[in-house]
Amino acid sequence: MDRCLSSALFTASFSADKTLTRKSYDLTTARDVGFKEEWLQQAIAENPELVLAPCRAAGLINETEPWAFWGDEVPVEAGNIIDVLLVSESGRVAIVETKLAYNPEARREVVAQVLEYAIHLPSSSVSDLPSIPKRDDGRPFVDMEKVQRKLEEGDYLLVIAGDRLESRAVKLSEALLGRHLVRPWDLALVEVAVFQRQTESGQPEHLLVPHLRGVLVADRRQVVSVEVKGDRTRLTVETIAPVAISRAKWTEEEFFAHAREHKVSESTIQAMEKLLDGFKDLSADIVWGAGTEWGSFNPKWASICTSTVFQVWSSGSLSINFYSLKGSEAATSFRDRLKEKMEQVLKFSVPADYRNRQPNYKDSVWVPKVALLLEVLKELIPQHQ
Repeated sequence: MDRCLSSALFTASFSADKTLTRKSYDLTTARDVGFKEEWLQQAIAENPELVLAPCRAAGLINETEPWAFWGDEVPVEAGNIIDVLLVSESGRVAIVETKLAYNPEARREVVAQVLEYAIHLPSSSVSDLPSIPKRDDGRPFVDMEKVQRKLEEGDYLLVIAGDRLESRAVKLSEALLGRHLVRPWDLALVEVAVFQRQTESGQPEHLLVPHLRGVLVADRRQVVSVEVKGDRTRLTVETIAPVAISRAKWTEEEFFAHAREHKVSESTIQAMEKLLDGFKDLSADIVWGAGTEWGSFNPKWASICTSTVFQVWSSGSLSINFYSLKGSEAATSFRDRLKEKMEQVLKFSVPADYRNRQPNYKDSVWVPKVALLLEVLKELIPQHQ
């Protein structure tokens, strides 16, 4: 069965003679009402219950445990961006991916995409994650150590939210995970149905009705052992612990060996070596990533910001952490001047909302300009040392 939601909502009176008054709201689509993914992300940030309420009703999360908005447009390994992150009081993380029906990725690909985010998030540096939200009294909403432990265990709530979710996405989630699931994440497909009615003033009024279109709950593995001694049989059931997703930090030697193993061109490898040496010459602290798939090195200048500025991946791509350059005049000044230099001197394309982004550039874009990039940094860095 593809859909069980009525295409109309009705107004009713429980005291008048006429019980059911009239059809009031009609089911519509995000495209028809101008309902954008950015709006949905903002709505979830303002009120996470838009996607959490159906999960509570289904028993995927504790009925009373508080959750809070943690961050949006959160970069993870290899230039991927998580739409929305939520966090619970116990440290459990919800990864929310929004996809509306008019977006072609709202179909099968979105399931694989959210699973990829879940795999890569534990390898993100804590310093590059959003700050833990604060309570009204200024205390942290949750201890970061609790969050880190949940990340290492892979204990997530994965949420795909959209207006009309593709039924094939439900089937694909079962095919990709099914009974092969060994990490304690749960997957919820939350359809936020959009209903509209015309008011007497002529202005449309809308209702959002979130409900579950599909659920996949972690199935903890068990091993049953049978021991036979004479005429007596002993049966033991052992639950397999969740698989922790982590690895030690990469080293310089491992990084470049990995790049060569994956056929990264020698010219790109030489450019990465030049960039690494240039960062060191500019007195950067080099933070080596702990990615499970690709290695990275990340320069940080404490006089500018506590977070890293760049991420250089063993795949050959270069990410710029504009989103993390905040919190001080030195950080924001450096961020804005770097953006100007990238556009005017390096001729890189920079997103208009760069302050909240982590643009990723392929080696074909940045390698030919590596010397010029280092010259730009030599001009900007000393001003903040």
